[in-house]
Amino acid sequence: MPETGIVVDGADTLTRTLGELQRGLEDLTPVNDKAGALLLDRADPRTPRQDGSLASSGRSDAASGEAVVSYTEVYAGVIHNGWADRNITAQPWLADTADESQTALTDVYVDHVEDLVGHVRGA
Repeated sequence: MPETGIVVDGADTLTRTLGELQRGLEDLTPVNDKAGALLLDRADPRTPRQDGSLASSGRSDAASGEAVVSYTEVYAGVIHNGWADRNITAQPWLADTADESQTALTDVYVDHVEDLVGHVRGA
């Protein structure tokens, strides 16, 4: 007696396509690099400048598996967060820029997923 069951045409293609999509989502380093660079570029004109050392110390790094924007200038945190005991008013240029850039940052990731889906579809 022959086996009966359901045959799904294209199941192999679907499995292969989903595997390609999964591989494209496993390493987000390139898209994290892009998001970090976008935030750093948008923050640059708002970065407080006295001698330019703070603005030139901005870095974007995606090696940790996420987009990280930081400033190596020793007083970056004090300038950003302020220091009441020293009468230094907070100038949260990076946090403000991140808040205002949420849509653009989200779009970086959405575009990446859409590109992957388009690629695995053969578009």
